Amino acid sequence: MLEAEPLRPDLASLDANRAVARLRLSVRLDGATTRIADLAEGGGYRIKFPVPDRGIEAVIINTGGGLLGGDSLSFSIEAGAGTELMVTTQSAEKIYRAASAAASIDVALTVGVGASLHWLPLEAILFSGAKLARRIEADVAGDGELMVAESAVFGRLAMGEVLRTGLLADRWRIRRDGRLLYADDVRFDGDISALLDRPALGGGARASGTVLLIAPDAENRLELARALIENSAVSGGASAWDGKLVVRLLSSDPEPLRYAMIRLAAGLTKRQTPRFW
Repeated sequence: MLEAEPLRPDLASLDANRAVARLRLSVRLDGATTRIADLAEGGGYRIKFPVPDRGIEAVIINTGGGLLGGDSLSFSIEAGAGTELMVTTQSAEKIYRAASAAASIDVALTVGVGASLHWLPLEAILFSGAKLARRIEADVAGDGELMVAESAVFGRLAMGEVLRTGLLADRWRIRRDGRLLYADDVRFDGDISALLDRPALGGGARASGTVLLIAPDAENRLELARALIENSAVSGGASAWDGKLVVRLLSSDPEPLRYAMIRLAAGLTKRQTPRFW
């Protein structure tokens, strides 16, 4: 009896069937009220606006359910002068196995004079074989406030999945008044679980998070950030210099990591975190 040939992906067909999503949102000040100035949706992504405690809260919804290798997603978010804008996601972003090219997420953030923009998506979950290239670019006015909180979970841990092969390439470039203020590149390529098991890299962690705060008084919030980390169930550290505060977190379990991110976002900004968190 002849054995059936193993199924192999038709890479040319896969490359021709990629999802491309573009989202654009800008807000402006109308008297003392923050209002939507421009909104564009597409590619299976939508933005909804629950009633916030302050300013505008925007919730990004992925109607497609996740990102495949080669999918492209970009966000352009602008907080005009004097506005308050918080952006989050309805659920964690699932990154599925990639046959060839990596999925890409590009985030462009602009913070005007006296404005605050908090970019607080839920975690990205990398499935076995997933590839993700994420880029965050931001331009912040000298007296503006920007918070970026991003986290990643390596494998479907609740199902016992071990992420033996994959890619996470993370690139951040933040400018204040046109001057480069913060540059960060992280790359895990290959056997990610083995890399995270190394004491100098992850010490066995399976979830990681970074919180970046750009604000005129960011350095004054350092001791608060360290206290919030110390009272959480994750390992991490914080440092502050030149008008920026950076917190890095590691955890063997994504649930305490999310709680730690909630505490940091709420404690450092003194405002209610997104209800979907």
